[in-house]
Amino acid sequence: MKNLLFIVGVLILVVWGISALTNGESEMEEENTMTMFPLTGDEVFAFDADASTFNWRGETVVGSAEVGTIAITEGSLTLASSTISKGSFAIDMTSLSSEVKAPEKHLKSTDFFDVEKYPTATFVITSVAHADMMTATTYDADDMDTEMDDSVANMGENGEDSAHMYDVTGDLTIKEVVHPITFPAKIYLDEEGNLHAEASFGVDRTKWGINFRSGDFFAGLGDSAIKNEFTVVIDLLAHAPMMTATTSTSDTTHSTSTEDIVKGTTQN
Repeated sequence: MKNLLFIVGVLILVVWGISALTNGESEMEEENTMTMFPLTGDEVFAFDADASTFNWRGETVVGSAEVGTIAITEGSLTLASSTISKGSFAIDMTSLSSEVKAPEKHLKSTDFFDVEKYPTATFVITSVAHADMMTATTYDADDMDTEMDDSVANMGENGEDSAHMYDVTGDLTIKEVVHPITFPAKIYLDEEGNLHAEASFGVDRTKWGINFRSGDFFAGLGDSAIKNEFTVVIDLLAHAPMMTATTSTSDTTHSTSTEDIVKGTTQN
């Protein structure tokens, strides 16, 4: 009887050990598996205007503000050899809107963006690199009197977001004047392989010759002076090209690649 109980006990331990080992391997395999999208040549992610938002905010020196939206009419991001290589966007300046109609009309006039003469602005990406979170500038959603996802305006406040943060550099053209800008952006792929880009940053309007009520150009403005910098908050969606998703357990990473964007890492 004692021998029988001993044998039963041994069998239970063996079965328990095999089960624990199998579950552990299954969990490790699940953790190491990531969705990858094989890219051959250049793959273009098409911008979805209906699913994207572009908000802006301008302030006087005493803090009174105007907020509104503007439309990005078309755009794309190109990945070559699994790396973000270029991107461009067209901004419809005639779509500029404000919560108050009087400022909206003024912003479209020759004092500001002169949209009748310059109906389109453009942004062309020249480089994308993993961000240095020690220097990244962010804007608090509470300071924006317009609807937006808090995760957009408060980017980089936790490890998960900071892992997906990149410095985006490109040429911004407004009123046919071109200046380079660099800003932090959260870039990632969703489960369907669509590319998301979220950013909040400031733009100094005077670099494009928009000097109306700027204290740097006009004296004696007092409280009516308008800050040079206006804030932009964007949330963009670009649809994946037609390709089949596969899985891989490879640990290989590439600088600013689709694999890195999914994982939130880059190669040092």
